[in-house]
Amino acid sequence: MNIKFEYHFELNGLTYFEMNNKKTKNVCPTKLCKKRGWKKTSPHTNKPKQTWETYSLEERTNYSDVWFTLKPEKKEKILACIKRKDINEQEKVLLFDSLEIWPFGHDIKRVVFYLEHSCIIESLPPLPISLMISQAISIKDEILIFGGFGFNKSKCYSYNIIRKEYKFICDYPKEIQFLNGHNVLRINNFVFNDNNDNNILLLTFGGNNIELFKRFTYIMNYKSVWNENNINNEWINLINNLNNTNIIIGKEKYYDLVNSHSCIGGKDNNLLFIICSPNFIIIFNLITYEYISTKNYILPNINNNNNNNLNKFSPSFIKIDINQFILINYQQTILIIYDESINTFIYKLLSNTPITLKYYNCFSYILLRNHIICFGGKKGEYPYQTITDSIHTFNIITNIWKRIPIFLPFPLFNTFSVVSYDFQFIHIIGGQHDHYNQLDQHFIISANDLVWDPKHVDFIILRWLQETQLRYFIGWIDDFNRIILSMLC
Repeated sequence: MNIKFEYHFELNGLTYFEMNNKKTKNVCPTKLCKKRGWKKTSPHTNKPKQTWETYSLEERTNYSDVWFTLKPEKKEKILACIKRKDINEQEKVLLFDSLEIWPFGHDIKRVVFYLEHSCIIESLPPLPISLMISQAISIKDEILIFGGFGFNKSKCYSYNIIRKEYKFICDYPKEIQFLNGHNVLRINNFVFNDNNDNNILLLTFGGNNIELFKRFTYIMNYKSVWNENNINNEWINLINNLNNTNIIIGKEKYYDLVNSHSCIGGKDNNLLFIICSPNFIIIFNLITYEYISTKNYILPNINNNNNNNLNKFSPSFIKIDINQFILINYQQTILIIYDESINTFIYKLLSNTPITLKYYNCFSYILLRNHIICFGGKKGEYPYQTITDSIHTFNIITNIWKRIPIFLPFPLFNTFSVVSYDFQFIHIIGGQHDHYNQLDQHFIISANDLVWDPKHVDFIILRWLQETQLRYFIGWIDDFNRIILSMLC
């Protein structure tokens, strides 16, 4: 009996042949070719294997623009098709095409591949207001969101992860008309002699000498707005009880705290580390309300030029240990170590940023499982700016950068990212898709889609050892697990 091959395609290393409308798979293509007089096609003569990197930023932006304008019911149909695991790639493409939802003129196979990688990031209910350069903190089942850049953007909300709803918390005080690169941090209760463990103590500050961006420093004893109906949360002045005066961080030293970045550190967790314009790192003691005089407080010239103003390229400042931080900026990744015994900063170059992130700024970032993860960003200034949808990771153990095979739903910058309280999900809040408009988008992505969970790796290795009995031959040690984990990430 002659076998007629209508066409064939490749998937996961196997060649599928269409034969009388029935698929034949898991057979050796070489044997079939020999029996029927076919020549095995050289992989070098075929089109290159499709990967997410074969998509240009323009093509991904084109797809994302279409996706962004689709109605929710159409998105649900597409997602249901994309996430089906009981059909192969070719069937998925045919089913997707039969929906007749995607506009004419696109390569449907490439569209499906794009959506499979971008729709890992899911959309949540939109924010109550559009935001950029926001601040957020995760607390149990809540994501607290604290305003953003611009006029009338000083409202604070709580997002309930279980209910998927937002609830208003409070406004910033009336004297704060315009937020611009402000900071919000959670601080320990003992710093202000508050022994109530149910209270969440928050600190916010920012501003500079310009009246529009007036300096401010406030605290809030936050109580969940979801537990009771009459919760009164408000920002109040930080008071020095010794002389009953308002504490305004940065006022005495005329520090410019617009677009500053901060972390809590110190052996007693009472030191506020701030990097601010033009290129300073300062320390403010939250117990004594005094600035700590330090050596080497001027940051190294990261860009190797004379214009090292931090305000212009919004660095990433991440705490990795009690007195250790990582600064990511334009071209380099720098480790900052603070020696608390002699009040001195030490700087160490860890790595150059990858070419796909070089000269980009305004990306959001988080620390998760020994990885710094950066989302989106922009390069250049309007109207010549380039916005990216890429996601990069930096392993703080191996000092290796990687661009991972997942990208944002569309190019974004000036977003804010925060890890959920259980470290299982990452929330990406607000941002910009172009120069003019702020977004009300709220995305979520599983942490396991970005970096390996060490517990999962240990389980896989244990199962592997049980099946191979390799442990009994070479004497497996736990260090091997860590080596494998570092190679995976």
